[in-house]
Amino acid sequence: MIKTENGYAQLYKIYGRSETDVKEMLGDIPKMDGNINVYTRRRGKEVHVLAEIAEQDEETAKNALKPAAKEIKKALGAMVYSTKEHETMEEAVVRLLNKYELTVTTAESCTGGMIAAKIVNVPGASDVFNEGFITYSNKAKRKHLDVSKNTLKKYGAVSEQTVKEMAIGGVFAADSDACIAVSGIAGPDGGTEEKPVGLVYIGCCIKDDVTVKEIPYCFETGTPAIAEVLGLGKAIDFIEEIGFENIQKHCNELNEYAKEKLKAIDGIEVYNMTNEIGVIAFNIKNVHPHDASTIFDEANICLRAGHHCAQLLTKWLGVNGTLRGSFYIYNDYKDV
Repeated sequence: MIKTENGYAQLYKIYGRSETDVKEMLGDIPKMDGNINVYTRRRGKEVHVLAEIAEQDEETAKNALKPAAKEIKKALGAMVYSTKEHETMEEAVVRLLNKYELTVTTAESCTGGMIAAKIVNVPGASDVFNEGFITYSNKAKRKHLDVSKNTLKKYGAVSEQTVKEMAIGGVFAADSDACIAVSGIAGPDGGTEEKPVGLVYIGCCIKDDVTVKEIPYCFETGTPAIAEVLGLGKAIDFIEEIGFENIQKHCNELNEYAKEKLKAIDGIEVYNMTNEIGVIAFNIKNVHPHDASTIFDEANICLRAGHHCAQLLTKWLGVNGTLRGSFYIYNDYKDV
């Protein structure tokens, strides 16, 4: 349960599905009870489903939401990875591995260790993760994961058959209960008509049961960023011409002016009143920063919203996230 502006809500978090798909799966559930507001919202790569009721007592709200919660769970099933507001996908994975006393390893090719990095970034991951394998070449796949030479020759490194053997080999190599394996064509070259750039296979072996899925077009291809490099050079020349001290002075003046204006508005909390740079972190009382940023966006005001890579700080502040306004040389007092 999470506290909302109107009362309490039950949250269901889904990863990797479109908001349209989720709404179709919910069907007529949002119309089930006029006292309960069931709605979706997009948060990055996630879709959140909320069942909200205008009730100020948490226990009463929880009981009132039970019928809707039952139908939502039935409709969404295993797509829901968490009902905890601040729990990430990797945190949920580690939690479930601990719950069922399982260990996991990773066998990665195109991702180069990024899956393992996600897991080990979670406190307590060492209880469930012992080691991972980065097997970029076919030789490494054969050496560390015992992938068959015939499989690689017949089907190629990016194939359902190879990823299946990678997942099984990872379990045995690490003596773990489960293994996540992935192989794909990241580009910009290496793709064919049969296997285009962006084609990825991901597999999971757990307790001798192996599942492999094809995930097409996970990577983008294209020419090297030549225009961007030339543009960056001109941008550096432009900044040096103005002067860093002048830029800092201008940003600080706008920052101080904005803080004074915000202080005069009821319901605004500024979290960095003593800062000396052109960045302000603030919130509007009883309004989620993501919702606020969406409304500001409709008025052509660009604000960032979220943890800003400082989740521990936002937890310490006791907030879901913050709004962040930034000033630079292209801003003036009228923007404030």
